[in-house]
This record gives sequence, structure tokens and C-alpha cells, in this order.
Amino acid sequence: MPSRPLGLVGLLLLVAALLVACAQGPGRQSEQLLAREYRGQSEAELQSYYRQLSDQLVRETRALRQAGPLARPAAEKRLELLRGRWNEVRAELRRLEAPP
Repeated sequence: MPSRPLGLVGLLLLVAALLVACAQGPGRQSEQLLAREYRGQSEAELQSYYRQLSDQLVRETRALRQAGPLARPAAEKRLELLRGRWNEVRAELRRLEAPP
């Protein structure tokens, strides 16, 4: 009998670990995008970077809706940083007179 409750606890821990691992996916991609330096890129590179940021904003917004209460502050911060970078790149494209 004692092995049954331990099996259930083990299963719950496994599910929790999988949920945490899945929740970190969009965050890692966002960090990589935010680490890129966009100043000095060509117009084509900036447009590609802008599209990547736009796509990542969509993914992060979806992840935020599904985030649990513990993950929500980190997801909100990533989303705020992505929006800021997205706006910076959009302003740079406008400065270059290139449509985003």
C-alpha cells in the first residue's frame, strides 16, 4: 500500500516539471531575440528581426494567458521587454523610411 501514494507523488512531480519546462520555451526564445543588437543591421535584416519580434509577441501573449500565478510576473516582464524592443525596431525602420 505505501508504494501507491509514492507513485502518485512521483507522477505529480513529473507533471509539474513538464509544465515548468514547457513554460520556459517562449522565455528562452524571447531572451535570444532581446540579446540581439539591431543597430547597424541592414534594412532587410531589420525587417526580418521585426517580423521575428512580432511572432514572438504573439507566442508570449498566448503563453501569458496560460501561465499560472507563479509564472505570470516573469511572463509579463518578458512581454513588456519584447514590446519595447518591437517599438524601437519599428521606429528605426521608420527612420530609414522602410515599411515595417
